[in-house]
Amino acid sequence: MVTEPNTLLQSAHQDGVASAIQAAVVGPGLRWEAQLGACWPGGPEVVAETRFDLASVTKAAATTLVGLVLAGRGALDLDAPLGHFTGRAHHQAVPLRAMFGHRSGLRAWSPLFAAAREHPGCRGLYPGQTGGVDRALARALTVEAALAVPPEAPVNDARVYSDLNFILLGELLGQLAGQRLDAAFEALVAGPLGLGHTGFCPIGEGEPPEAPLTGVWRPREPAPGQEGLYAVPPQAPTLRPGEVDDDNAWAMGGVAGHAGLFGTASELARLGQLLLEELGGAGRLAPAPVVAEWLGVDAPALLPRRSLGFDRPSGPGSTAGPRLGVGPLGGVGHLGFVGAGWWIDLDRGLSCALLTNRTFPTRANTLGIRALRPAFFDACVDLVESR
Repeated sequence: MVTEPNTLLQSAHQDGVASAIQAAVVGPGLRWEAQLGACWPGGPEVVAETRFDLASVTKAAATTLVGLVLAGRGALDLDAPLGHFTGRAHHQAVPLRAMFGHRSGLRAWSPLFAAAREHPGCRGLYPGQTGGVDRALARALTVEAALAVPPEAPVNDARVYSDLNFILLGELLGQLAGQRLDAAFEALVAGPLGLGHTGFCPIGEGEPPEAPLTGVWRPREPAPGQEGLYAVPPQAPTLRPGEVDDDNAWAMGGVAGHAGLFGTASELARLGQLLLEELGGAGRLAPAPVVAEWLGVDAPALLPRRSLGFDRPSGPGSTAGPRLGVGPLGGVGHLGFVGAGWWIDLDRGLSCALLTNRTFPTRANTLGIRALRPAFFDACVDLVESR
């Protein structure tokens, strides 16, 4: 029985999985997209051009692709140690390849933003606190807090999905590119590929997009597993569209290697199709062998399987669903905490994007998106096979 993606999305919207949803599928002879809901209560309706917070999809769609381009130009050596760039002794045994593959030994997450929240020079950025509002200082303090965290396990001991890997990679790639990560992404990826609605939204630099709201506090309430690591002071809820949900990225001014990218489902799905063309030798980003290395399986003996910067379908219970990305070549993709999902089936030539604001108004809303993601991506396979 063929499942209609539209039916799934409409039911999810009605059931309160998310108040704003956008989705797109691109494949051989196929282009499909949908939009539902409003950006916030009483706000503009979601349309094809509405930009969503992509959250951790940033790791794959921005930071990894900037790295891929630099590697293709010979400017990035994946086997160089992180300490070569940071000067920190505790980074000397950590190769960059291990960071892209989440096997560096660095911890999963830390409230790095606390350094800025507590500093008199920038704590006034936070609701209810008095003090300075120096965003450059807040960014510098957050990066320094990330640099100070040592690995907690040897390289290759295990895969631990880590925001810290990509916060540091984002800063390092900016150094190599000679410009901040947002400018590097525009120059090396978005510009050459013609992505006009995908990019970072630096806070205080230009008009923010009318993106669907993802929360009303700052900092946001702790995510599952982060309870007790920090407190959210009493504050009036505020509606500030166009600001990244992630608190560490917010403290960095909205430009970070692990989060901060905004975009549309149609462009994200198209980006997957363009990556498939790069595998075929299009050469707009990097030579095909370089692209194949980055999208191939990294350190196959370690589970769960990953590519460099990309996730891979994980078998039963995969967020990609039971059929997408299970062929000989497999699939690559990434999720985003606010409810984003992007998967590319390398055998079918299929790219699918699902964007939501499931964290609005609260991060406690988790069960619905866990069911919707695999069902939606499975329905994308139905969409192709029913043609």
